[in-house]
Amino acid sequence: MKYFLSIIFIFVFSLSAFGQTKKATTEDGKAVILNENGTWTYAASTAVPIETTATVYVYRLKESGVYNKARGVMLDGTEIFELRQNDFAGFKVAPGKHILRTRKDDSEIQIECVAGKSYFINLVIGYGGFNQTQVLNEVSETNALFQLKKTNFLDLEQLKVKNLILVKEKPE
Repeated sequence: MKYFLSIIFIFVFSLSAFGQTKKATTEDGKAVILNENGTWTYAASTAVPIETTATVYVYRLKESGVYNKARGVMLDGTEIFELRQNDFAGFKVAPGKHILRTRKDDSEIQIECVAGKSYFINLVIGYGGFNQTQVLNEVSETNALFQLKKTNFLDLEQLKVKNLILVKEKPE
C-alpha cells in the first residue's frame, strides 16, 4: 500500500511540475500567464484601478428672501450649468488647477485638483447694497456631506455643456 501511495504521489507531483506556468507583463502593462504548451491568458487583476480624475461638487442651498432664479456656473471660462436653490451637480475634471466662476463674475475660486479626490463648492446668493451677489465658497467634506442631503441633482435642462462627465449620485 505504501508503494502504491508513493507512486501516486510521484505521478501527481510530476504532473504539477509539467503544468507550471510563468507570469509576464505585456508592453502596455497587462499581466499574462504563459503556459508550458505555448498558450497564454490574461491574469486576473487584484489591483484596484487608479482614479485619473477628480470630482467637483457644486451646490446651492435654499436662501430665504432670494428669488429662485438659476445662477450660471463657469469652469475655466465656459459656462457649464445653472443652479437653482436646492440643486447640486457633480462632475469630473482632470487633475490640475481649475477656476470656477459665477456667470455674473461676482465670485471666482481656484482649486488645485488631485486625482481621486473630491472637492465641494457652495454657491451662496446674498445682498451687496441694492444688488444680489453670488459667492462661491469651498466647503469641508464633512459640512458638504451634511448640506448635500438637502439637495437634488440639477435638471438636465440646466446643463450648458454636453460633454461634461456628470456624477449624479451624492457622495457618502
